[in-house]
Amino acid sequence: MAAKLTEITTQYHTFVDDQVLTKDQLNGFISYFEDQDRMTRAFLHGVGTVCGFKLKNVTEKSITITQGVGVTTDGDLITLRQPVSAGGVKTIELAELVLKHYRKFEDKFASYPFFQRVKTIGKKVTTQPLELVELLPEETDNSKPLESLGNLKDKTVLLYLES
Repeated sequence: MAAKLTEITTQYHTFVDDQVLTKDQLNGFISYFEDQDRMTRAFLHGVGTVCGFKLKNVTEKSITITQGVGVTTDGDLITLRQPVSAGGVKTIELAELVLKHYRKFEDKFASYPFFQRVKTIGKKVTTQPLELVELLPEETDNSKPLESLGNLKDKTVLLYLES
């Protein structure tokens, strides 16, 4: 089970007229409905791609992916997004995204177990990160042109949402 659904809020307070609410009461109310929303998506609808996210025009220089909708194991909705301002606001109003650059993907925050290779030597068990790359629409720090990656036909595209 995903990290956000390991501890769920199973009840919430009801309120009366003229009641002064505490931050804990308000946060508990929001947590209950957020957990219910996540569980509905993850358990009733299922995780994975719901629609879209088709790869097209795959060449050595670029990969185009169409807009789509998916559900993560945390019950988050995943879509293609792009910034519309410097303030962290994003839009999903794009039909497709053309990816022309890449950089090494480093799982610094989540330590997602599926991105680890487990090795057993005798009684010693070690983990080693898989070699993953992040595809990017534009050149950024430490990125390289997609054509320098080579042999895209031996690769798999994975949608991963960091939040």
